[in-house]
Amino acid sequence: MDLDLGLELFPGHRGGARSRAVEVLPPLPDIHPLYLPPPCHPPEGASDADRVSFLRRTYYSMRRVYFRIPAVPPKPTPKESEKVLAFADVLRDAKVPPADFVLYSLRRHAHGCGPRCPVPPMSWVYSIARRAEVVWLTGVESETRPVVWLHPFHRELIARWNRARIAVDDTPPGTSVEVLQDIVANTLGNWDEAVTRVRGACLVSARNVRAGLRTGEWLWPPVTL
Repeated sequence: MDLDLGLELFPGHRGGARSRAVEVLPPLPDIHPLYLPPPCHPPEGASDADRVSFLRRTYYSMRRVYFRIPAVPPKPTPKESEKVLAFADVLRDAKVPPADFVLYSLRRHAHGCGPRCPVPPMSWVYSIARRAEVVWLTGVESETRPVVWLHPFHRELIARWNRARIAVDDTPPGTSVEVLQDIVANTLGNWDEAVTRVRGACLVSARNVRAGLRTGEWLWPPVTL
């Protein structure tokens, strides 16, 4: 999943409180920013197979983000599934989300702990021998905070509206409403079509985010290891 997690929420604009733009501009549409909560655990009631899949997807998607390795995990062997499931129990009991522990593990590896290899293997990240580190991590504040972001189409829509407002504000005093309406129409283009496009794109993105959260996908902006 390729998501733009830009953090700019609302481009600034010029114009005073007495701007005439309110006479001729359509209102900005009521489209809420997308909300990405902190990492979570596998869903309640998930089967053992789904819990294993959740942890594996978390590892492989984070490996893609941090090491640019395609997230195409091989099919797990029964022995690997058993080990991952055992570690999933440790994380669940300690109330440590898998993504938080994988991020912690990537940082530990970057600082010289763990096996001597460019990319920490999943067998080390989810090694049951590291259960003491899970316990230590319990209650430690995570860097994977909630994120509120705007879809690129949404940002562009707001920027277009802002350009129209500025164009109206820059007209000489006494400019007729008809001229202002022409300025707005030329700046906004097909506004209704653009709003519909943004609403559709935001609905798809929200659906993708919910699906990613259910399956363990790493969706948060990367932090420095």
